[in-house]
Amino acid sequence: MKITFLGTGHGLHEKGRYRTSMMIETGGVSYLIDAGSPVMHQLTNSDRALKEIRAVFITHTHNDHLLNVLEMVDAISCTKTDASIDFYIPEKNAIDAIKNYLMVTSGILNENDARMKYYDESFVYEDENIKLTPFKTGHLAKKGRPAYGYILECEGKRVVFSGDLSYLLEMNDFPKAAKELESDLFICEMAHFDFEFLREHIKECKTKMVAFNHIKFPNERIPLLKKENESGEFKFPLIAPSDYDFIEI
Repeated sequence: MKITFLGTGHGLHEKGRYRTSMMIETGGVSYLIDAGSPVMHQLTNSDRALKEIRAVFITHTHNDHLLNVLEMVDAISCTKTDASIDFYIPEKNAIDAIKNYLMVTSGILNENDARMKYYDESFVYEDENIKLTPFKTGHLAKKGRPAYGYILECEGKRVVFSGDLSYLLEMNDFPKAAKELESDLFICEMAHFDFEFLREHIKECKTKMVAFNHIKFPNERIPLLKKENESGEFKFPLIAPSDYDFIEI
């Protein structure tokens, strides 16, 4: 399994960092978690095709996670891409909004090949390559809206992905899965708090590596993470990937 960090930034634009998106490659196909980065542009620049992507999983419906779904669906609808993709989106009104926008702008919507599907906490995705199980976070709890992290199982490996969490972890929503399940990689956001809010939680994680993404103030926070990694305090490496960096597990 190869995980490529297409975008490691956060909600605001950062120089040198796209907004959040990750690509999982296994079994000859690809899957996306979030689509905030310019996915179509990135695929073209890397000589990749949209048809290689089987499914896209959106953690929550903020623009920096969702916006490029519109471009992907539009490309499938208006051009010959030979792509057939399931887009899993956790709010029905967001799906309706995407459909309405595309009908207003291009007037074409191919729902046979660009299938936007609603999901909730009861959803589990499983095919011959991966199993993806969502868990709720408190990121949008105050607004009564859903947000999710994921447990990804593939090739006998397990990855826990935090999704966006609550501001300063005020909802006490650090992922229990990261502490309770053995994992090969824990991917944790760092847009809504400094490392100090995570320190004791990270120590309890049952993982082989922690990768921080969705990083706000990267010029300040990444050098501090490097010092933490070198401190010897943690029993696993702490890394902060840049855009296009990848991890194979």
